Amino acid sequence: MILVTMVKAKNTWQLIAIAVCYLAVAIAFLGWVGGGVSALPGISIAQHTYTLGLLALAWWLSSVWVVYRAQAADTLAVKARNALLERSLELSAALVIQVGKDGSIIAIDGTFEEADGLVAADFIGRHFDAFAGVNPDFHKLLIKAARGEQFEASSRIGSRFYRHKFFPEISILGGDTAFECLSADISNENELREQLNLASQVFDSISEAVVIFDRKRVVTYVNQAFTEITLYKSEQVIGTRKRFDIIDQPTFRFHRDLLASLKDKGKWEGEISLRRDNGELYSAMVSVVVLKQRDEVSHYLLLFSDLSNFERTHEELKYLADHDNLTDLPNRRLFLDRLDQAVKRGQRSSTQLAVFFIDLDRFKLVNDTHGHQVGDEILKAVGKRLLSAMRHSDTVARLAGDEFTVITENISDSVEITSIAEKIMGCFKAPFTTAVGELDLSASVGIGVYPEDGEDLTSVLNCADKAMYKAKSGGRNGYYRLAAGQIQHLPSTMFFPSELRLALKRGQMELMYQP
Repeated sequence: MILVTMVKAKNTWQLIAIAVCYLAVAIAFLGWVGGGVSALPGISIAQHTYTLGLLALAWWLSSVWVVYRAQAADTLAVKARNALLERSLELSAALVIQVGKDGSIIAIDGTFEEADGLVAADFIGRHFDAFAGVNPDFHKLLIKAARGEQFEASSRIGSRFYRHKFFPEISILGGDTAFECLSADISNENELREQLNLASQVFDSISEAVVIFDRKRVVTYVNQAFTEITLYKSEQVIGTRKRFDIIDQPTFRFHRDLLASLKDKGKWEGEISLRRDNGELYSAMVSVVVLKQRDEVSHYLLLFSDLSNFERTHEELKYLADHDNLTDLPNRRLFLDRLDQAVKRGQRSSTQLAVFFIDLDRFKLVNDTHGHQVGDEILKAVGKRLLSAMRHSDTVARLAGDEFTVITENISDSVEITSIAEKIMGCFKAPFTTAVGELDLSASVGIGVYPEDGEDLTSVLNCADKAMYKAKSGGRNGYYRLAAGQIQHLPSTMFFPSELRLALKRGQMELMYQP
């Protein structure tokens, strides 16, 4: 008892008072045991008895006082602790839900608001099944906790998202409980995670490569386009300071300019040469941006695109702009450009060039009779035959419809011009194989020669065009040059089978005599 009383004393003065009381009791006790002999001179037995009673009463009172003060201090400490915990719950947006052994909700501490405006007071004193109608997911977790399981789970309560920890038969705030649920509001964390996930999806959907470095320039993220462009796998670069040998032979000046721009402007951009994982070099447009948090550098964002794709696309578009999409021959635009360049070369070198205008005879009949698909087959075949008959340095082009042209440079004389014209006419000697069978076709050719028929592009073109119409009006199936003044025809009999078949299909044949 002595030890318990002294242990419960809270300060030095309490210890001194208790010690004096116990010392007096000890002295009186010794006097009584000594057979009435006074422990102190001049004090009788009766006085000893009286003193002993007073000291016993003082002993009892001091013990009660010490125990009371200790219990009061403990009660104040518990209240202070609970108040501190409740205040902490408020500030941390956490919840503590106590459920009794009968399933009733004893207390809900913290900010709480369920769907439809229900608050904590609407649930306290009711069975936790009250959650079944308003929050089935959370109700399932309460049922699981009521079985005595200790676990963690996540669910919504009202408009907020919480991470729950269920403790069976453990009371944080005091009370007779079956289990408690400690819930931390992670709505902001969840929203941030969703935003990061959305950002990741956006980064993975764009065609530009994206690389994120931390402030120590360690790679923390690369998107799918980075892998596709550089051929590096994400695990090869994430977590490293790479290995950023993707830059082809960076110079000291490059690093100096890059760092200076990042320091002064917070960004840098330019076109540089990069290297793929297989060693292939390619041009890229690169941008580097400094990302800051609280005015301090936190990350670096690197974006780049493969310009070789743009260059390839540009070349493809340029090719399509300069070529006929059916025959793949140069179109009018490229033909005029090449003719202009050829005339300029002829002027500088004092050489001749010839332009041949080729127009298919009665091609409209073929389209009308057999359809445009067959007509397209013939146009493609004409282009191939002309290409195979001409020199590699010559230009074969399709101007429009059934009109073709040929440019030949460094012509020596009229004999060579005639030879080329006959080569062109020879492209129509053999019938054309189509889906409807073999078809015979002829052409009319007009010839213009620089500088004899004109000293500029326009004059040569007009001369060749007029000559072609002369060939048409003169019976077709031939070539014509204005300077020569006569039409050269191929044997017309070779075209009779085709014209005969066309006439039969059009119902233009009439029996005149039958022997």
